[in-house]
Parts: sequence; C-alpha cells; structure tokens
Amino acid sequence: MRWQPNHAQRQHVQLFCDMNPKHRRTEEEDLDRDDAPQIPVGGLNVESAAAAAAARTRQTNHHALLQLYVTRLRMNDPPLSELNLTRTELGDAGATLLARALCLNYTLTSLNLSETDVGDAGETELGTALRINSSITELNLKYSRGNNAGATELAGALRVNSCLTSLDLECHHGIDCARATELSGALCVNYSLRTLDLSLDNVGDDGATELAGALRVKLSLQELHLPMNGMGDAGARQLLG
Repeated sequence: MRWQPNHAQRQHVQLFCDMNPKHRRTEEEDLDRDDAPQIPVGGLNVESAAAAAAARTRQTNHHALLQLYVTRLRMNDPPLSELNLTRTELGDAGATLLARALCLNYTLTSLNLSETDVGDAGETELGTALRINSSITELNLKYSRGNNAGATELAGALRVNSCLTSLDLECHHGIDCARATELSGALCVNYSLRTLDLSLDNVGDDGATELAGALRVKLSLQELHLPMNGMGDAGARQLLG
C-alpha cells in the first residue's frame, strides 16, 4: 500500500506491507547452500574425514579470497565497484576486515553481505566504516545475525552518513520497537537514504508509529518495506495517516 502525504508535501514514500516477502528463502535455496558439515578428522568414517578436509580447504580458499578483496579495497582498485559476498562464511572477523578497508576506500559503491553470519561485532565495525566512507550507496545485510547492539550502531551511522541510498535489514535479529525508534530518529536527519527494507523484523505497532512520525518530518525516503513485521491495524493507520 502507498502512504500519500498531505497537499503541502511534494514527495511520497511507498510502503511495501504485503504478506508475501519478496526474498523469503525456500527449501530449495537451503539445499543449494554449500555448507559442508564441520566433522572432526579423527573420526573413523572415511567420508566424514573427507568432508572435514574439504571444509578446511573451502575455508582456506574463502580466507584467501577475502584477503584479496581487502587488498583491492585498500588500494582503491577502480574495477571493484560492486562486491557480492552473499552466503559466504564471512562472520564478524571477515566483516571487520572489510569494514576497516572501507574506511580507506572511495571506489566501492555496492556491498552485499546477506546471509554471511555477521553479528554485533561485525555490524559495529561496519557502522564505524559508514561514518567515514563516502562511496557506498547500497548495503545489504539481509538475514544478519546481529542483535540490538549492531542495529543501534547502524542507526547511529545513518545520522552522519550522507551517501548511502539503500539499506536492506530484512530479517535482522536486532530490529525491534526500540531499534525502529532509533532508525526513525536517524531518518529525521538523514538526507540520502531512499530505500529501507525492514521486512520480517519485529517493528510492531509502536515501531511503526515512530517510523510514521519520522516520515512526516523527513521525506527523502521513497521506499519503506515492512511486510511480516508484527504490525497490526494501529501501526498501519499511523503510516497511512
């Protein structure tokens, strides 16, 4: 549904609140994941030992590839303008390496870290990078494992960041009413963000009310995705009012 501003306002925000989130994972997608089991090599099963060896090899390859990307980011390699690390075993350690490289980078514009097991520590580092970096326009943290601390740091970064136009926080463990309030405060002073995805979070009616208040103050945001968010009629009325 679409929230229509009053006559004195010139812009609008599209609210996507349908009950079918656009990026719901399917069983087929889960089966396609290349997550080999972490099995001790000391077991008697030859297949288990082989699986463990393959897992170690894959982890080594991931680390080498990550180091290569970090080096290129630090060198501001022009061809590296988009980086998609979806479903890699990045974790907080890898996110920290990337974030610190982003503090020195001015060529990367799009970073996709969806389903990479990034938690609070990694998101805190990314939040710090967003306060410094002036090139990233798109950041995807879908299915992040971050909790309240990570979400709070990202909201704080939005208060000072002036180049991010799209932020995807779908199915973020830490987005609740309190974090929605923090994001609302950030939206009131942010002039660059155009799209914010909070699908499958836990905003609820109170969080939706806070977001609605921010939209009445600041209308640079053009798309706000809120399906499957624990929001009822009360929150919807606030967003549509």
